[in-house]
Amino acid sequence: MSRYETHKLQDRKIPMICNQSLFLAGGPSDAGNWHENIEIVLVTDGEGTLVNHDRQLKVKKKDIVVVNANCLHSFATTTRLRYIYLIVDRAFCLANHLDTNRIRFERQFCDDEIAALIEELHRESSAGEPTPYAVPMIRAELLRLMALLCRRHGSESDEPMSDSRLLFCIKQAIGYLHSESHRDISLEEVATLVGFSKFYFSREFRRITGYTFLSYVNLIRCEKAKQMLAESDRSIGEIGRTCGFDNQSYFSKTFLKRTGMLPSAYRQEQRKQKK
Repeated sequence: MSRYETHKLQDRKIPMICNQSLFLAGGPSDAGNWHENIEIVLVTDGEGTLVNHDRQLKVKKKDIVVVNANCLHSFATTTRLRYIYLIVDRAFCLANHLDTNRIRFERQFCDDEIAALIEELHRESSAGEPTPYAVPMIRAELLRLMALLCRRHGSESDEPMSDSRLLFCIKQAIGYLHSESHRDISLEEVATLVGFSKFYFSREFRRITGYTFLSYVNLIRCEKAKQMLAESDRSIGEIGRTCGFDNQSYFSKTFLKRTGMLPSAYRQEQRKQKK
């Protein structure tokens, strides 16, 4: 399974996805992905690290980070971190003469007006009862946000952003890990696959993703286990083995470290939420 993400809009009239996320120290973290639509992140509380393409950015409250099209990105935190993320539909941008594949945005900045627009878009789109003329308001605010973003923090390029060979290989490795994490997979195997020595690959993988090789594999396995715990009645041990953990004790210990809950407690919590 590749970590390239496609986005399905709930309503084609609203050309964006706007949600709020919270990471806690020792809790779940983002394993990294990339997609064609640009993503704008507003940090609303706490501190953390955001991997953006090939750089690790230290972020704090009021920081805005723009993830350009097709750039690898992920979050990690040792504290509480809350943020709003806004994913803007590329078709909407093109229809308004903004080719986000050819505009390079600053990766990190502060801008009170753009932050206020992101917060307003989040309020408008997450309201329980649709407000009058919500769709035209959202579209107008989103277009204003994109115009400000391009004018203040963007520059046009004749060539779309391309990956370095290293970043291309890291993306290739991530896709491979997601497809093969159910079995015993070694650092040497993946390093050989992408054509690097294991020492160079191990160092650069950690620098770019923010995770050691083993931590990243376990993160993927725990993400898959979370889905199976929530959606199936299979035993804890069977789920652990299916996700690549040969030892149930190690599965429980790793899952607890990644999510803050034992697998059994996580399953109970998910079932309560569905009632």
